[in-house]
Amino acid sequence: MKKFFKTTVKWALIGLYALVFGEFFLRAFDPQPMMPRYVTGAPDGIRANIPNAVYRQWTPEVDVEVRINGEGMRADREIPVEKAPGTYRIVILGDSFMMGYEVDLQDSFAWLLEEGLKAEGLKVEVINLAVSGFGTAEELIALRERGLKYKPDLVLMEWHTTDVDDNVRSGLFKMVDGALQPAARTYLPGVELTDKLMKIPLYEWAISNSHFYSAIRERAAAVIKNILASMRGGTAVADDANDTPPAGADTVAGEISDAGIRLSRQLVDALASEAEAAGAAFMVLDVPVRLSRLDYRPSGNDLGNEPFSRYPYVNPVEAFKAAAAPDKKLYFEEGHRHWTPEGNRIVADLAIQKATEILRDRSPLK
Repeated sequence: MKKFFKTTVKWALIGLYALVFGEFFLRAFDPQPMMPRYVTGAPDGIRANIPNAVYRQWTPEVDVEVRINGEGMRADREIPVEKAPGTYRIVILGDSFMMGYEVDLQDSFAWLLEEGLKAEGLKVEVINLAVSGFGTAEELIALRERGLKYKPDLVLMEWHTTDVDDNVRSGLFKMVDGALQPAARTYLPGVELTDKLMKIPLYEWAISNSHFYSAIRERAAAVIKNILASMRGGTAVADDANDTPPAGADTVAGEISDAGIRLSRQLVDALASEAEAAGAAFMVLDVPVRLSRLDYRPSGNDLGNEPFSRYPYVNPVEAFKAAAAPDKKLYFEEGHRHWTPEGNRIVADLAIQKATEILRDRSPLK
């Protein structure tokens, strides 16, 4: 027994030493992005931002605070369900790009969109339902269960190059005889475990402060997502901005399954139909794939030629190319590669123009 005790203590100390050494080594020589998500499960069966969460995102390029309101939106205020007379509402559906990861709230797309439309003389509220990791399947459920109660006048859907695989991986919908049908009732990857871990103070500290933990989490998450994708017929792609190919390597195009493309097209059409049935306009915003600081391509190309021709469509590629320079970053490069403040501003300016055209032609829903 005494020998067993000594052996246990010895290995425990070795493990502790490895953890401490690993932490200090990474901090000194290879700082890791710390991008906690703070998501949980919701009664509608999909993920949601943890209400009232406040957390930090740090990379070698940024250090920002993320605040979530009581309804799970990244916002600096609570937004009542009841709509004030004469107010236009825009519901945003998307992932971490629409949440404004890696930038302060005032530099995020949603904030800039609302402020820009107000500057155009429109009384507007933006309802930001974006959740990191969302694909179109989850966005469709979020619109039904969370968004329509706000009586939106415009539904803005983000399209990202990872959405096809997200839609396959979730298993929430399937194609049956060419028609979209519900499949799985829930998609809550890792949520049960995360909810339990979040009750441990040391874990909550680690996700926002430990470089060693972040390194392990990023690699483990990529492995799990790839396994899920392969099990459900998708391709081995990770999540959100992490999937953007490195400069000069357009690795996404050509690898997406035909079944995933058909499913995703149907999901986009279903989103548009449900928005329009509720009296709202619908528009699509493309998150370009960054090929280099000077070159970009539309994510929508993954779905074929002109996949969004039926809908108002914001494609920032040409604006990005016009603004590009060898010494200018429109996407961050050392974290999860979301838009910089300038990248957010360019996209928001285009969306403001399109949304203004749409809203000026209609009266606010009551």
